[in-house]
Amino acid sequence: MHVISRTYHVPKAGTSERDYEDAAYPAWPHDSRNGKFRCAIADGATESSFAREWARRLVRHFGVGTLTFPTFHEVIPKLQERWQRQVARRPLPWFAEEAASRGAFAAFLGMSMRRTCNENNPMEWCAIALGDACLFLVREDRLHKAFPLDSSGAFNSRPYLLSTQRNRWPSEYAAMRKARGTWHLDDDFYLTTDALAQWFLTEYEAGRKPWSVLRDLDTDGEPRSFREIIDSLRLEKKIRNDDTTLVRVNVIG
Repeated sequence: MHVISRTYHVPKAGTSERDYEDAAYPAWPHDSRNGKFRCAIADGATESSFAREWARRLVRHFGVGTLTFPTFHEVIPKLQERWQRQVARRPLPWFAEEAASRGAFAAFLGMSMRRTCNENNPMEWCAIALGDACLFLVREDRLHKAFPLDSSGAFNSRPYLLSTQRNRWPSEYAAMRKARGTWHLDDDFYLTTDALAQWFLTEYEAGRKPWSVLRDLDTDGEPRSFREIIDSLRLEKKIRNDDTTLVRVNVIG
């Protein structure tokens, strides 16, 4: 299995990298030739406290394999406790302490790929999600799968989010969605945060192929950078002004 991934991000217009609250794994270009690959994306909620730290913690633990599909119900409470201890050690003004007491929130999406010993399903991918970060699988220049949302109208201002609050975890765990399928050679996966995901589905519903723009990044087929593309879409009011992140995964062999 030969997988190449690239990660792209742009902070909200009018902000800097310090204000960027999404997270992705791997955060760097990755070329994997073994039988397994893991990637994740998280969108920290701006209105919550220390959301960037929470988003980064989630994607890192999923990416390195300490947070897995079978162990979510056990590992997330431990990560919540660690986040609480980390925040408690920081000297904060009273208003920041009050915000921290309400916790951090993030949309989350993780995907794993592997070769298996199952002759009927030798090339498997699995995904788990809570919130409105999305996965798109494009096969033979067609949208083969959209998960967990599959229409532009499904996005709203109050999605379920994964939080640092222990009392919320049972309902959040019940709301998590899972998907699985088989991957083929030349498949392209796109993991996106909500603003880009909504644009992607809007374009698709209009009969266009939004993946062609994302597929050609860093090639002669698309001379613009990811930032230039997002800036243009924002200027044209085609995408919301939000932290925007993409993990592109290409199966090439």
